[in-house]
Amino acid sequence: MLNERSIFYAVLFFLAATIQCVFLVYFLPPFQGADEPNHAYRAAAMASGHLLSEMTPAKQPGGLSDPAIGEAAKPLTYLFFAPDKKVTPDALQAANSVQWSDKNSLVAYPNTAINSPVLYIPSAVGISVGRALHWNVIDSLELGRLINAMAFIILGVVAISLSGRAAPAFVVLLTLPMSASLGSYITQDGLIMATVALAGACLIRHSQRSLSDRHFIAAVLLLFIAGLSKLPYLTLILPLLAYPAIPRPRRVAMITVTAIVGLAWHIYVAVELPVIWPYNPALQISMLIKNPLRVVPIAIDTLSSFGNMYIHQAIGVLGWLDTPVPKWFVACACAVLILALCSAGVTNIKNAPSFSLFVLALCFAAIASAALIFGAMYVVWTKPSAMVVDGVQGRYFLPILAVLPVAVTLSSIRWDAWFLSIEERSMKVVLLAYVFFSVYVTISTTMGRYYT
Repeated sequence: MLNERSIFYAVLFFLAATIQCVFLVYFLPPFQGADEPNHAYRAAAMASGHLLSEMTPAKQPGGLSDPAIGEAAKPLTYLFFAPDKKVTPDALQAANSVQWSDKNSLVAYPNTAINSPVLYIPSAVGISVGRALHWNVIDSLELGRLINAMAFIILGVVAISLSGRAAPAFVVLLTLPMSASLGSYITQDGLIMATVALAGACLIRHSQRSLSDRHFIAAVLLLFIAGLSKLPYLTLILPLLAYPAIPRPRRVAMITVTAIVGLAWHIYVAVELPVIWPYNPALQISMLIKNPLRVVPIAIDTLSSFGNMYIHQAIGVLGWLDTPVPKWFVACACAVLILALCSAGVTNIKNAPSFSLFVLALCFAAIASAALIFGAMYVVWTKPSAMVVDGVQGRYFLPILAVLPVAVTLSSIRWDAWFLSIEERSMKVVLLAYVFFSVYVTISTTMGRYYT
């Protein structure tokens, strides 16, 4: 049963995210989400029944998709990485004039062809419906955006409803302008974050009401889906080996099977869909093997050079990394997230089971996941012998941040009921103010970048 507190935060998220996402679906110009053209090719291929990608004549991964997507994107490419450019009626009219060709051809979209098809299903459904109704390319993709946004909101509402004292932290994370943006255009990234959040909420729910294993099983499956989408996120399933509320043989069997299947998928992708990267991965790896201690100065230099940028990007740098939210909002969002995490870390429950080993494992897995992101980008996207990692974006860390409320909640400190009452009322006021400004910043930043 949901209590009044859970309903309040779930409704608050629903209202804020609906405003943000519906606005972005229709007012973020077509193809202005990062890599959206390639994500659209992937979703359109799935809409045509081609779930798995293949190699193209250009020796890059891709698949059978409609080249009309590229034709529709052409009039709007002048906006990419050009914050001084505004969308024009002529450009929109030209894009809207493109119809589906109904003749698929092999198209290269290497950075999305290697992704799991699972979280492209909502977008593919929208594209399928649009094509069946004989809509043009842009209208069909907008329907794909809308159904993707609906899936993001539904996952978020369920997660917040189940998350107990972690609800405020999940509200903050899922209503960040960056999170709302990723949930509102054709990409799997927003759904990865929402999937991890729901998995965490299921674990919190199970830890409090472990009458059956269904919440634990749901968490395993959700983290498996996230891990299929991106290899670094597969590490987030491993801490469940230390989850104490499930008998050891059962949890070991479940986690082992899912981890092996997930790893097998990524090996299949690496072998069958090799990507031609800008630099030589083998050379990078050999240099690191010869001098593994280089990792330390590389990590220090990268974080000192780009750490603030990663934080800003995670909070909100929309579009093609050319539409930043104001710095004052970045500071406010960080402060509110810290307060919300502190709120998740207090309880009045006595004699709660100890999750200390699981929390420690979860924190280690989160660090390992982030390290894998940096390591992968250093190997495939960074000039050999460079002392900083190139190509890393703050949004890559949002699914990792989604496990923080779980770790804090399951390591909570017991406080008296009077303190919890004061804290609860204060948190509601803070969250109301935060979501108001998050919605405002999302809308005003987008309008200022593309229209005014």
